[in-house]
Amino acid sequence: MVLAMVSVLFFMVVALSNWKNLGIGKDLGQGFVMGGLQLGLISVLLLALMEWEQEGGLWIGGAVLMVLAMAVISGRRSAKRVPSMPQAFRITSISIAAGSVLALMVLLLTGAMPLRPEFIIPLAGMAFGNSMDICSVSMERIVREFQLNRGSIEAKLALGADSSQAMEEAMVISTRAALIPTIDRMKTLGIILIPGAMAGLVMAGADPLVAAQFQLVIFLMVVGGGIVTSMSALALSRRAFFNEQHQIRDWV
Repeated sequence: MVLAMVSVLFFMVVALSNWKNLGIGKDLGQGFVMGGLQLGLISVLLLALMEWEQEGGLWIGGAVLMVLAMAVISGRRSAKRVPSMPQAFRITSISIAAGSVLALMVLLLTGAMPLRPEFIIPLAGMAFGNSMDICSVSMERIVREFQLNRGSIEAKLALGADSSQAMEEAMVISTRAALIPTIDRMKTLGIILIPGAMAGLVMAGADPLVAAQFQLVIFLMVVGGGIVTSMSALALSRRAFFNEQHQIRDWV
């Protein structure tokens, strides 16, 4: 009932979009429906995993399959940001999985994330979702840097630099651009932004100090996994930009 009443905000956005011809009404509707269905599906799957855990079942296998699905879906979504790049899906999926799994393993080994499905699946979703966003920005930015500064990169190659050295500056710029939104959110935590995890815990009755600590853990997971994802994606993309003779490929 509450969701149905709050949905008035959705119809308000659609009405304003149609009024001002913004052209986002259709996409918003599709996003709302797809998001609702996906949230419903993940809720059912998470409930099943929690029941398997209580019954002593092999819930870890189900959790691994869900994490693999997150890696594939997030990699495919990020690859769509650079449709002209060869083997973009391989680059993005490997990079997102590397950063996310590394961050989750740190949380697991330090005890910050208990080995239970109600912790693993939501945190994995946060890790993969944020790594996907960071990977998408990194890939978009590195392609743009090559297109805008192709002459400068070719000049470095002509002066004897190899492909790794020639694209180093573009990689630095792309990584910084991808991480700026996350770093800015960290700087405004608690003053402007009270993120979802902390807000949810506080509304559920948790100690605000405990909620704040948990939120910081999540942001460290996001930043740590994000920088690994960005650097991995940019490193793996080198062969997509250059051939064996360290020449820029024609698609760029």
